[in-house]
Amino acid sequence: MSTIDETMRAAIAEHARQLADQAPPLTSDQLVRLRAIFGTTATGAGGDVG
Repeated sequence: MSTIDETMRAAIAEHARQLADQAPPLTSDQLVRLRAIFGTTATGAGGDVG
């Protein structure tokens, strides 16, 4: 089994950020689903989910 070092973790996080920046905004239906899953603090693209 391999481990992920800090450099690999940072590269994965950066790639995820780049993909998220290119994603279209969430629709109202998607936001409703996220709120149902994560609670009422889920927000649209660019927001924090928490």
